[in-house]
Amino acid sequence: MNPDNIHQLLIISSEKENALALRRQLEDKGKLSWPLLVCEFCENLDVSADVKLILLNDQQDNNYYDQARKLQSMENTRHLPVVILTEHIERVDIDKVLSFGVLDVIELSSVFTLIQHRLRNYLKMVDSKNKQLVLQTDKIKNLCQLIRYTCHELASPIGNAATTISYLQEISSDIVKKMHDKTLAAADLNHYLKQQETAYGMCERNISNASAGLKSFWSVSTAQCYDELAKVNLSRFVEDIVRTLHSRLKKLPFKIDIAIPEIIEITTYKGSFAQLIIGLLEYSIMLCLAGKDSGHILITIVPGETGVVLTFNNDGDTNFSRDMDLKGMIGNDAKDHNIATSASFLDLEEMVCDKLKGSLTLQQDELDDPNKSQGQSKGETCPLGNLCQIILPKEIFV
Repeated sequence: MNPDNIHQLLIISSEKENALALRRQLEDKGKLSWPLLVCEFCENLDVSADVKLILLNDQQDNNYYDQARKLQSMENTRHLPVVILTEHIERVDIDKVLSFGVLDVIELSSVFTLIQHRLRNYLKMVDSKNKQLVLQTDKIKNLCQLIRYTCHELASPIGNAATTISYLQEISSDIVKKMHDKTLAAADLNHYLKQQETAYGMCERNISNASAGLKSFWSVSTAQCYDELAKVNLSRFVEDIVRTLHSRLKKLPFKIDIAIPEIIEITTYKGSFAQLIIGLLEYSIMLCLAGKDSGHILITIVPGETGVVLTFNNDGDTNFSRDMDLKGMIGNDAKDHNIATSASFLDLEEMVCDKLKGSLTLQQDELDDPNKSQGQSKGETCPLGNLCQIILPKEIFV
């Protein structure tokens, strides 16, 4: 399929006949490969979600200013870049229309190959911005979930510690009263000391759990917020990521094992790496293992020839697949994670891999042995029967 066909361009003019004439001109002379839609300019434009670029054309050059301003103010067009196509570029105040958000002004008398080249460059720019927007949106979603899970996870140990402290205050007050009343017996004091020792132990465990949760939250949340290049100990960082999801994962009948040597470190974008792991966990749980009473997820990372090899295994009934999507997914998971029901499984993961300069391979891809370069058999790399493999460089150079 020609990649240009996935983009639609919308030609807008004050009269529909003008828009139709321009479409014929672009298709016949320019041989543009993009689907060209046409419509008459109005206050409530119905714009398809597949439209990536608006081509504005009008016989009256003075209309461009007002139309560009209105397109920027309308809810369903303000996010779309606008290019003006005109017969008389000298009549257009370019600085003025650019101030209204217009991307470019192109004269129709230009060579059509040049027009096509410029439009293609603008579409590439739009695609790049859209990918960044998708990544940022997912990152914010993950961060919001992380805050929610962490608050839920901290509530229990802090609440338990507070209850224990209240109990200590209560029994201490009782002991003080008996001392004042001179009714304190040795048995009362021994019982109090034992209760105090037990309470202190409970406080220490709960505060320690809360501290570990906060430490993991700090590690993952700062990585998500700043996404800077940093040296990462993969074993500790993956454990931090999984720990931040504990409040959600503990309700599910799935076992998660992490098999990563403690000595493996890489220099990478920590936030994007966390995004990658969280995404694979979510899709494993919500799709591969959906409906199962029990399940197993295994995350392994081993040194490779060109970097490190991350393998993500699970024993779900649904394999990782390039055809996998979330169509038809219903229930709280879909609402909680705010995932579009038309999203492809690999869209986001492959975008994150691009950021990390890595490559993603599935068990179903044309690959006889996913880790042949590491000298491992398929049974060793995919013990659970369902594999997603990612190769990441040991260091990213900017």
